[in-house]
Amino acid sequence: MLPSCSTQNSSAKPILAVSSLNTNLTRNVTKYSLKTGKKTSVNAVLRRFFRLHNGLWIRRRAGCHKRLWKRNANEKYNLQQHVVCTKTQCLMLDRMITRYWQKPKYFLDDPFEPYHKRNNFDYVYPYRPLK
Repeated sequence: MLPSCSTQNSSAKPILAVSSLNTNLTRNVTKYSLKTGKKTSVNAVLRRFFRLHNGLWIRRRAGCHKRLWKRNANEKYNLQQHVVCTKTQCLMLDRMITRYWQKPKYFLDDPFEPYHKRNNFDYVYPYRPLK
């Protein structure tokens, strides 16, 4: 005979009681290696985005390779341009890669060389998370 589903003790507390006031659901690290247990980079981020030396991330516009045959020259030009990600997106992308990819990388004839340094700010404040 199967046990009944009725509970005999109605004042039973859950095993893991979590206070809803103290829970702050954040996801700081996105991916770990199962073999080594170390943080690993998300390959989709490395393929789709480019990190400048000042910490900003840039990307191509969405649909830059789609249906080019029916776009005029102005639309094609706009799709070829790069877009700077927002502050929230940059922080999220920094969490998704390892320290190796956050270090500056220098290339010969780098087309992004003028954009690695921010000339319009004397000092950029570092990011400090809220307490």
